Amino acid sequence: LAEELNFVREILRREKETRRNLETQREKLKEELKLLEEELSRAEESLAELEKEEKHLERERTQLREKLHKLEVDRVEAEMELEHLQREARENQDTDLEAFLKELKPAPGDLAGIEAEMIRIREKLAGFPPVNLAAAEELARVRERRASLSSRRDELLAAIADLEKALRRLDEESRRRLREALAEANQKLAEVFPLLFEGGRAELYFTESEDPLSAGLDLKVKLPGKPVKHLTMLSGGEKALCALAVLFAFYLVKPGPFCILDEVDAPLDEANTLRFNELLKKLKEYSQVILVTHNPRVMEIADALFGVTMEEKGVSKVVSVKLT
Repeated sequence: LAEELNFVREILRREKETRRNLETQREKLKEELKLLEEELSRAEESLAELEKEEKHLERERTQLREKLHKLEVDRVEAEMELEHLQREARENQDTDLEAFLKELKPAPGDLAGIEAEMIRIREKLAGFPPVNLAAAEELARVRERRASLSSRRDELLAAIADLEKALRRLDEESRRRLREALAEANQKLAEVFPLLFEGGRAELYFTESEDPLSAGLDLKVKLPGKPVKHLTMLSGGEKALCALAVLFAFYLVKPGPFCILDEVDAPLDEANTLRFNELLKKLKEYSQVILVTHNPRVMEIADALFGVTMEEKGVSKVVSVKLT
């Protein structure tokens, strides 16, 4: 019986440990996923800033180049027009127009304004930061890392989904097994309980929750000729018999070849001992019972007795008696 209970406890402990390991692994994956999503977000922000800055600089550079080109064209046209006027003045008026203009000292014309604007634009272009030739490579690296992080994120999400699916399957299987075990134990309890109480019935049921994984386990007892009672309302002998009934009910669900009992009849009076003997007779149909006892009434139904005596002081001797 003790081995059977230990076996059941070990199964439940392993299932709970497996569930805890899966939940721990799921939490670790969620933390790693959160870190990866944060890093991915930072990478996407950095990528967006780089692209925005690149577009802004390219647009401003293009505008300045177009303006500079236009000013270059205006300057060339102005120079050509001035040269044409000087040539006509020399040919038609026999006048040196350049010397005449110097003598008049006119205010700066359009050509001077154009040259000043060209100088200003050249200075502004020179003030631009140096072109980052590695920007394209850096952009490609960021995009590649973003793709890698997205791939890892998808893998982590898939792993978390698999773990949650496995946890759900484990929970469903645990609930199914617990309900089946309780039903089988109640079936055996219906056979064992009347032997100990000469009638009556008892039933194990889940408490506090409908979910077997979080519920407690309690016993409802109906003794012959008495109303339904809770276990706490029974006498000491009745509690002992109820405990034996529950233990043997679980044991008989899957009995082993041997059943070892150690002083389980100690709290029983003579009347209850006789009922306990009836239970032992039923148990003999399933297992070979090895019982440690000092009760003569229990010894009467044994097939063989093994005892230790001391005929001489300090010398123990094993004595066996076969009763059948």
